[in-house]
Amino acid sequence: MGTPITEANLEEMLLHGFQRSAFRLEAQSSYMVGIERDALHEFAEGHPQPPSNFTWWREWLDLVARHARHGQVIERVRVEAEPPPVYQQWLRWGDRWHIEAGERIFYLPRTGAVATGLPLDADWWLFDSAAVAVMRFAVGGVLAGISLLTDADAVHPYCQWRELAIRHATAAPGSAAA
Repeated sequence: MGTPITEANLEEMLLHGFQRSAFRLEAQSSYMVGIERDALHEFAEGHPQPPSNFTWWREWLDLVARHARHGQVIERVRVEAEPPPVYQQWLRWGDRWHIEAGERIFYLPRTGAVATGLPLDADWWLFDSAAVAVMRFAVGGVLAGISLLTDADAVHPYCQWRELAIRHATAAPGSAAA
């Protein structure tokens, strides 16, 4: 299904691969991302550190702000476990910086996502309603692979799922409406 791509290819798409919008559906309850480990640990220990203390986080927020200045939208719907694990609590804690940078963030309880029929077997980025990077994960939130879909017939359901997810999700406090 699709053409295999690397994380570097996906990063390039997030940097330069869209003109109008990039949308992510986050279906996992947690992710094993090495660069996030220290920030997540500090949060879990009760000593949360702001993005200014982490190069990778500042770089993401700078990217979001640059896209926002050019009229490009980055938004995501996070499918939230009930109750949310520490990882998702940390994400909510950090929302304010993402929103200030211009990102639109929405939350959808897992039961609501299941009830709407959203596929939750993978995460994905939808770029300009024309390309989809589908991310598959192994147990524990480890990225197992990324496939790029560009065929209009293959991309079309993701456009519909984006609309469905946004319609049923709740905007994070301070996040702009879609």
